[in-house]
Amino acid sequence: MVLCILAAAAPACEALRAGQPEPTPTTGKVLVLDNERTLAGDIERVGEQYRIRRSVGELWVPLENTLRLCENPEEAYAFLRARANLRDPDERLRLARWCYLQGLRRQAQEEATAAVELRPNHAESRRLLRSLQRASDTSFRQSEAREETNLPPKAHSPELSTESLSLFLTRVQPILMNACAHCHATGRGGAFKLTRTYEPGMVGRKTTQQNLAAVLAQLNSEQPTASPLLSKAVSVHGKPGEMTQSPLKNREVAAYRSLEEWVRLTFHDKTPVPNKPSLVTERVGTGQAIVTGEAAVPPEPVADALDPFDPVVFNRQMHPKK
Repeated sequence: MVLCILAAAAPACEALRAGQPEPTPTTGKVLVLDNERTLAGDIERVGEQYRIRRSVGELWVPLENTLRLCENPEEAYAFLRARANLRDPDERLRLARWCYLQGLRRQAQEEATAAVELRPNHAESRRLLRSLQRASDTSFRQSEAREETNLPPKAHSPELSTESLSLFLTRVQPILMNACAHCHATGRGGAFKLTRTYEPGMVGRKTTQQNLAAVLAQLNSEQPTASPLLSKAVSVHGKPGEMTQSPLKNREVAAYRSLEEWVRLTFHDKTPVPNKPSLVTERVGTGQAIVTGEAAVPPEPVADALDPFDPVVFNRQMHPKK
């Protein structure tokens, strides 16, 4: 009789458990707001608010202005996709842009492909898909370049983002050509060898890949800001008597800041940069959020920023007045 009672009670217990809501997580990495915008950082629920710790400070968001706290971007993507109308090309295009900004390249390309299939003649969707495909091809060529140049182990070969590649092309490589190439491109720079390049676009791609491989070997993955690339840029080095001054004057000049920014971006280093006194105040919903640190810079349009070898990007950044 006891066994019969337990057997009869088991389905009822299962039904009760199935009807209970899933426990709400108290910590995560991505917060989906009620307008389906997302905020990323180290997120923790404190009372009736979420505290978001980011490299530029803290952000507080009322619980009533949120939809879901997710553990990672993949979970947030699945949540947003479940709420979207997948037969609407605009919805698929919006998801593609969001995935790209979150670093979900494969999902971004899948959503952009679906948007083009739903609306084949839509110029913006087709342009985004082409840009994503070019970015994917660039990542593949980058892997080939590493194999050809026998780079050191992965400790010196981070997974580069499109933003990192673009910044190297438009800012870092020109600095190296001006400040370092007179030694390191003439056989007088030891193991750090650069190749002269005057072509920022597609023609100089092979040379750029060779220089990128050489520079990656000068980075320290454990302590990015202590990388030889940065320390030697502001110090006199080489054989005695060959140099009388450092390649860059000091750590405050714009050229050094660009090198440091690229190194941080390459290793996804979110440590706050010193000497950034500006303040930003944000308001989300009915709650006030104060962020201390450097103001965020709106990203370039996705379609333009995806191809790091696009001369349009170079001209926009190096010659903004034109």
